[in-house]
Amino acid sequence: ENNKKPRIIRKTARLVVRNLPFNCSEQEVEKHFLKFGNIQEVKLLRKEDDRLVGCGFVQFENKLAASNALRDTNGEPFKGRPIIVDWAVPKRKYHSIQCVDSTNVDDSNESELSNKSVSSKITEDNSEETILSDNRERKNKTNNNSKMKKFHPDVDNVRTVFFKNVPFSVDNDQLRECAETLAGPVEYAVICLDPLTEHSKGTAFIRFKKKQVAEKVLNNECKLVLLGKELQPHQCLKKEDLQGKHLQNKTLKDKRNLYLFKEGLIVAGTAAAREVSQADMNKRLLLEQQRTRSLKNLHKFLSTNRLVVYNLPFYNFDNKKLLLLFQKYSPKDAVINEARVMRNLKDLDENGMPKSKGYGFVSFEKHENALSALRAINNNPEIFRDKKRPIVLFSIEDKGVLLIKQKRQEKAKMQKNGDTSPDSKINSKQSQSEPCRKVYSGNKFNKKQNKNSKTQINGNSKKSMPKFVGITGKPGVIKFPKKHKLQAQAITHKNNLKKELIRKKLSNKKQSRKQIRLKKNLNK
Repeated sequence: ENNKKPRIIRKTARLVVRNLPFNCSEQEVEKHFLKFGNIQEVKLLRKEDDRLVGCGFVQFENKLAASNALRDTNGEPFKGRPIIVDWAVPKRKYHSIQCVDSTNVDDSNESELSNKSVSSKITEDNSEETILSDNRERKNKTNNNSKMKKFHPDVDNVRTVFFKNVPFSVDNDQLRECAETLAGPVEYAVICLDPLTEHSKGTAFIRFKKKQVAEKVLNNECKLVLLGKELQPHQCLKKEDLQGKHLQNKTLKDKRNLYLFKEGLIVAGTAAAREVSQADMNKRLLLEQQRTRSLKNLHKFLSTNRLVVYNLPFYNFDNKKLLLLFQKYSPKDAVINEARVMRNLKDLDENGMPKSKGYGFVSFEKHENALSALRAINNNPEIFRDKKRPIVLFSIEDKGVLLIKQKRQEKAKMQKNGDTSPDSKINSKQSQSEPCRKVYSGNKFNKKQNKNSKTQINGNSKKSMPKFVGITGKPGVIKFPKKHKLQAQAITHKNNLKKELIRKKLSNKKQSRKQIRLKKNLNK
């Protein structure tokens, strides 16, 4: 007899069940899984004090029953608790993978088995396996390698087809036999295996000998049915093409609406900045710097419907006048929810009214209306004064502040209604959580609204827009301006104003000379 140690092979029809209730027994688990096939063993793992860990193993007689149980029970409730079912990992794999982060077994995370006694039980349990000869496995490996070496590479993958919905219990030979019977001659058929569990992923590759056969399968002219399940054919892609396709489809989600940061900005040297006063430009650049600093906080985002307006007159300009101003320059169907001039409550005027701070907020019901109002009012020289034009931008909101505000509103409603029952409290919590998500994830929640806004942005760029309109925001990657660039803009604008002033003086001199000449000619 050989002195070589035989290799231990694990049982293939073994499932690991996690997140089990702590009051269950082996008999109850067996009864739950018995409908899928005969069960050889059910073992629940326990701690040293004989308390359940919340994890166990179920050993079926055959792999088909185990795969059906995995498919139908994973994530389903058992005694009021959703269980996690997966293929059991062999002993050698369990020791090689270091994925456990904690050394304590917690009730809320029973899937992380990191207790030493538990891990030893798992490995001991897996060691009670059927022993087969190591030579037999080596022969199979050498035979498989020799077969694989004979395959010729399919350069364009025109003869290779990728299949989904493959039964878990099927092996390579069964898949090949099915393809050859229903479609045509096959060069090879390979089931995709999970590297950890070494079980089928439910997908496979089949390379046909003829290109015409592969095309028929892809066009559903020839359907493959295996164990009552119709295989779903897909075109086989190269790894590089698959990665490239994934990158193309992967679009960055702008959850904070940062693309609106650029909307309404006036850049020095452009046509919109031509007649802007130096004081206005300095204020714009200062606001841009402050907003950049503020948006570095990930809890802050740009509102899609709320505008902030600067350079408002300090006297004789109240909420009503602000509302009338925006109604005049907004679309006819625009609905304005709020128009408020911010005031200093500590600083009162002669009449005892709080003085204006020079800025205010306007909220619209729709983003499109807010956008059109911004473009019509921002930097418009005809509204206030040419040297002090309105500065309109999308407002920066704080998630935490909005949450507090909404909670206050809900509390006020409850007190007004006088309903303090437990059901009303539960409903209030739900109503609080829903608007929170709605407020923060503007792009994610209002997908239709954002699609309309994007089309409007692109559409308006094609139309002729007034010269005073600044930059239009476009969805994409946003780079916030740096401080030295903003300072450079201020210097550029100052130089441009000087040049414009010199140009005007020269033109005035020319006109005055022309008038003098005309008078002399008339006198003669």
